[in-house]
Amino acid sequence: MKRILSPILLASLLTFGACATSRAHGPSYNFSGDRPPEAESYRDFMIARIASLTNDPETASRRYAAIIDEMPEQASIAERAVFSALLAGDYPLAAGLSSRALGAGSEASLVRLTLAVDAILRGKPGEARPYLEESPFQPFNRGIANSISAWRALSTDGLAAATGYLEQGLTGDMRYDSPTVYMLALLQMSGGAEDDALANFERVWAPMRPWPSSPAASRQGRRSSRAA
Repeated sequence: MKRILSPILLASLLTFGACATSRAHGPSYNFSGDRPPEAESYRDFMIARIASLTNDPETASRRYAAIIDEMPEQASIAERAVFSALLAGDYPLAAGLSSRALGAGSEASLVRLTLAVDAILRGKPGEARPYLEESPFQPFNRGIANSISAWRALSTDGLAAATGYLEQGLTGDMRYDSPTVYMLALLQMSGGAEDDALANFERVWAPMRPWPSSPAASRQGRRSSRAA
């Protein structure tokens, strides 16, 4: 009896398996209908972040620019886009993104400085003034803003007004003032005050020169070397 049941049982299993495998499969589930509308924006954001981390500012700026209006943190995204565009050397894109960032409510220093420079380059220095003088800046960016203001004033108000923007940031300590004094010298050279410019260049360069050694000190050094 067992010999008869075994072939019958085996045949039944094979028949059941054949029926199960030959049956048509139902359609696979399409998840696209459950995808939230902001999914593509988050995808672009992640691509932009990875591009930033892998030193690809061109891709980062394009991806950030594509999602400014869709992301909830519009100002932050716009600031990232401006930074990436500047890093990529795409100044026109950076200027356009700065306008979008300002419209999105951004108060970032980089955005305002970019808009100020753009206004000056477009021959409208008056539009740059609010970005430079009515915005709160941290000390480093305040120094940059003062430098931009000085060059703006040189073409509109003259050298005396221009140098005032730089002189107001001096501390009296050349360890901190060297960049500003150097910029002041360049400004004076452009404004025709060459003697004042050379004097300021000397202020910057003097601390960098090594002290000249006296002949006696040189002889003493040579004797010490021979004795060693």
